Amino acid sequence: MIPGAQNDGRPRKIILVVDDDEAMRLALYGMLSVRYQVILAIDGVDGAEKAAILPPPNLVIADISMPRLDGVGMVHRIREIAGMREVPIIFISGQDLVGNLLAGMSDSPFSVQYVGKTADPAILAKKVRRALCEA
Repeated sequence: MIPGAQNDGRPRKIILVVDDDEAMRLALYGMLSVRYQVILAIDGVDGAEKAAILPPPNLVIADISMPRLDGVGMVHRIREIAGMREVPIIFISGQDLVGNLLAGMSDSPFSVQYVGKTADPAILAKKVRRALCEA
């Protein structure tokens, strides 16, 4: 098998995971790297910088509350990057901010979803497949 390719030879889809919690980053990496190419970022600034690297990710999973630049601020930055305007976003958070977050993102061209950090991993996996049009 070609490195970075699926079993059928097609390149694996790229997911950018952005979270300041190392344990969460590693857990998401372990869950997703079996099927996808996963790029890790430690905060919104790092995530925005990595999103600008070609090829752009097919999906961004980001924590909402992070130092230096939060997830919402990062999304606003990456909206301006060529090739990132239509990339779906899944926000994860331990806080219950869903209503405020989605209201603040209502003008976003992104497909924006939310998953709580304590949710069943199967819920996140389903949202990832749906966001990548695999469900």
